[in-house]
Amino acid sequence: MNGDAARPFVEAHATSDAASDATISAFLAVLWRTAATLVRPLEKARKPPIGGVEYGPSRRTVTAPSETIASADEAPLPPASPARVALTIATVIGLVTAASYALPADWSAAGVAAVFLIATHVLVLRGDAGVVRRYGLSLGGLLEPEKIDVRRVGRAALRAGLVAVLCFGVVVVPFTAGYKSFNGIHRTFSWSAAFPSVEEAMGQLFVIALPEEAFFRGYVQTRLDVWLPRRISILSLPVGGSIVLTSAIFAVCHLLTIPAPARLAVFFPSLLFGALRAREGGIGACTVLHASFNLLTASLARGFAGPHHP
Repeated sequence: MNGDAARPFVEAHATSDAASDATISAFLAVLWRTAATLVRPLEKARKPPIGGVEYGPSRRTVTAPSETIASADEAPLPPASPARVALTIATVIGLVTAASYALPADWSAAGVAAVFLIATHVLVLRGDAGVVRRYGLSLGGLLEPEKIDVRRVGRAALRAGLVAVLCFGVVVVPFTAGYKSFNGIHRTFSWSAAFPSVEEAMGQLFVIALPEEAFFRGYVQTRLDVWLPRRISILSLPVGGSIVLTSAIFAVCHLLTIPAPARLAVFFPSLLFGALRAREGGIGACTVLHASFNLLTASLARGFAGPHHP
């Protein structure tokens, strides 16, 4: 992973050049969907009954009380012990860390994204539509193994965008103030240098935010919800143990890729991402907000660029 390790909240596993590579962005965005489409015909089509999961040669149905479905159109989670889930998370983070160090600087972001996307496909997207929805990865049906309803996808995208814009509007001022205070900035802001390009925005959305949110808020948080279901409401946003623990894992992953204490600051925006995932039932809004925060951080760095902030 690449980036300026001295900046808070920055997704430093990609340089600006890597994140803004439109070709890589488009490739990875299509790769996820294409991989799921190609793999499905090779698998046996089966729909587990509501309230149970079929698995193994005997096609037994198993229902765990703590893993019951949230609604009639969602499937229960396949049974998995805490040790197995912990090992899975550690393995993926280990592969991500290895990719971030092993790949050339200009390809580390793409490599990390590929690891997250492949892991999410193996762990979630090979399941049926109910499983995909349960993990919050439907994106309006875009990633479900069923015919895509363009109107449904459009409605989901519109809602995700509106919710993200609302949250961004509330947070942008204190976020900016915190950035200036943390870095001791007292110089004039250059608006002309700050605005991101379309390529950079697409890179942050598809190469950085989507792969991370799919794994951390999709797989990890959903799994932890089974053992840490209790939540409280703060300003109409749910916050609970699964969100806090997911955010801690998210922060540690960033620290492992670039060993700088400032990397742990991503824990705080991660709490908001997790709360949005829990409130909205999917990763759409938190993905857009995640990308927006990354773009804001990069824009602030460029806008306040000077002798002490190259």
